[in-house]
Amino acid sequence: MNCSDPGWKRAKDLSLEDCNAQPATCIDFESDIEKEAQYFNRTWTLAAQSYCTITVNAMKTVARVVFDNTSLLGVEIDNYRIGDVITVDAGNVQEVTIYNAADSGQLTFVISFSGAYSALSSVAAAAIAAFLCMF
Repeated sequence: MNCSDPGWKRAKDLSLEDCNAQPATCIDFESDIEKEAQYFNRTWTLAAQSYCTITVNAMKTVARVVFDNTSLLGVEIDNYRIGDVITVDAGNVQEVTIYNAADSGQLTFVISFSGAYSALSSVAAAAIAAFLCMF
């Protein structure tokens, strides 16, 4: 199956290579405790027929990424919809491949990263602090 073959095709049945997409450089994100509860928004542009892979490094703490302000960005995560939050649990690294799905021309969109804190770890820290105050 090829991108230029006539007829309708499911996107999941095609690879970026089938459509002659060209790799591009992307921004990566490394989560850190100092970045918790902060958002880092970047406007990014992908050229026509290009893709890139973002590395989200959550080795130190939970990380989140959101893609927004576009309807033509492809994100290679099953059932992903623009505006959905992708959460990478602490201790993990996840790669997210995105691509320009527009018929022609460059595509500009917003990437929002955050070093998020885990509500569970916050509750545990509060419980430990309360316990220590008893002594």
